[in-house]
Amino acid sequence: MSAELFDIGSEQSVLGGLLIDPNAFDRIDFLTEADFYREDHKLIFRHISLMLANRKPVDVVTVAESLKSAGISEDKTGRA
Repeated sequence: MSAELFDIGSEQSVLGGLLIDPNAFDRIDFLTEADFYREDHKLIFRHISLMLANRKPVDVVTVAESLKSAGISEDKTGRA
């Protein structure tokens, strides 16, 4: 039996760091959506990744708008 290890605080730090400095994504290109435990963190990471791949600006407002336009409610991302 194997126990999954995760650290919610670390996940939040990674996402927060990307929202502050999206260029940091190049330094964590080894991370994938599957590396996040919480579903809301996976969604946020997915949107940040897609936005960067499409050369769109990434910050708290633009990521929130991206999630909203994809039909993802605030309660799914922990913002409610």
